[in-house]
Amino acid sequence: MGNQPNHFSISFQDKATLYKQYMPFIQNGGLFVRTQQPFSLGDAVSLSVQLPDDSDQHHITSHVVWITPESAQRGLPAGIGVQFAADKGVSLCAKIEGYLADMLDSNHLTDTL
Repeated sequence: MGNQPNHFSISFQDKATLYKQYMPFIQNGGLFVRTQQPFSLGDAVSLSVQLPDDSDQHHITSHVVWITPESAQRGLPAGIGVQFAADKGVSLCAKIEGYLADMLDSNHLTDTL
């Protein structure tokens, strides 16, 4: 496999799931990816993202900026937070934030904070 980045295909069926995994506090946007694979900060990750009610697959490169271990407090799921690369990340981030506009300021718990 060499230096090929890890690849994840993520399909969001509804706004609630997208909200739980979106990381608006990360520059260019980011997502939390549930995984038990070991990662290090800075690792490259390739994503194929399917948003609810969107027929387009969004292919984006990213890198790990957050790691939640299996033994996390509050019973949070194990996984990684990835930051979108600036090129396509800005447009995907805008699309996600437009979709979640009515939820972004809510107090609902997410998979990260």
